[in-house]
This record gives sequence, structure tokens and C-alpha cells, in this order.
Amino acid sequence: MQKNRVMLVADDIDVNRASFRAMFEEEYEVLEAGDGNETLKILEERKVDIVILDMCMPVKSGKQVLKQMKADPKLLDIPVIVKTVIGEERELEMLEMGADDFIFSPCEPEVVKKRVSNIMTERLESQRHLSTVREHLLFQVARTVRTDVAVIEECYREMTGQRTENKSVGLEDMYRHLEHIRELTDSVLDGQIVGAG
Repeated sequence: MQKNRVMLVADDIDVNRASFRAMFEEEYEVLEAGDGNETLKILEERKVDIVILDMCMPVKSGKQVLKQMKADPKLLDIPVIVKTVIGEERELEMLEMGADDFIFSPCEPEVVKKRVSNIMTERLESQRHLSTVREHLLFQVARTVRTDVAVIEECYREMTGQRTENKSVGLEDMYRHLEHIRELTDSVLDGQIVGAG
């Protein structure tokens, strides 16, 4: 079965990574990292949809990885679920750093699955909303441009009507460009560009 979503599990303990893989391998392509540097390397090389990030990793801690992710424009929108031991990390501090949710060791599989599902559903709804807003704005811009073009065309006709024999090349050129703008805006308003975008 083709898996369209990618999860990165960053944890230095093999059995923990295997446990997360078993939980999610039917829904996700599960990538694994055993330390902070390996985590960042994978994030640079692959498109990842969600990260489960252990706070206690060698080389570079989960906290350092989270801080680096949220400072990188290419990575900051990737949801991160922080895995920690109760009382080990301050939840408020992690949330302020950009963590989307928490799971505590030992992990309850159904709780972990629900937290991941909630984040991914929210992310999908947010993307749909942004797409709708984009299409609406694009339509409004195109409609405004179409009106402006009509006004300019009318001005052009009035000007050339008074100067039929001495019509300048500049005005002809302007009219040619206006026609091009009209074609583009018509395409947007007819849904051709919006649908393709």
C-alpha cells in the first residue's frame, strides 16, 4: 500500500522506535533517527509530515532539535509531538518553543495514536481553509483587475477616437498588453488558474 504521509521518530532507544513503527507503519512511512544530528539531517533531506521527538537524545538534545526546527523557515510548520518523562521537562517551556503536543513515557499506544490523529486532522483542515482563502483572494484580485482594465480600455477608445489618424504606437502597445491582462483575468475568474493552483 502506498503511504503518502511520512513520520519521523527521533529516539535514541531502539525498542522505543520499534514501538512507534509498529503503531504507525500501516498509515505512515516511518523514518527513524537515533540522535539529534541524525534527526536534523533527515529533516533536511526528506519531506516529513510529523515528528515524534524524544527530549533526551545524545549528540543534540530534543530541546535543541526543536529550537533549530522552529528557527528554520523550511521546518517550522512541521508538527512536533514531544516525548518525555512526566516531570522531566516543563510543558509550558516546550509549548513556547513550538511543540504541538506531548506524550509521556511509558506511552499508551491508543493515546499516542489519538494525539497524532488530532494534530494531522487539524493540519488538514487548516490547509483546506488556507486553500479556500487563497482562491477567494485570487478571485477578488482578478475581478478588481478586470474592472480596472475595462476603465483603461474605455479611456483608450476615447483617446483614439479623437486621434484616429495619428494614433501613437505607445497606445497600440498599451492596448495589446491590456488585452493580455484581460485574457489572464478571464482565465482566473473562469476557474482555470485557481483549479490548477
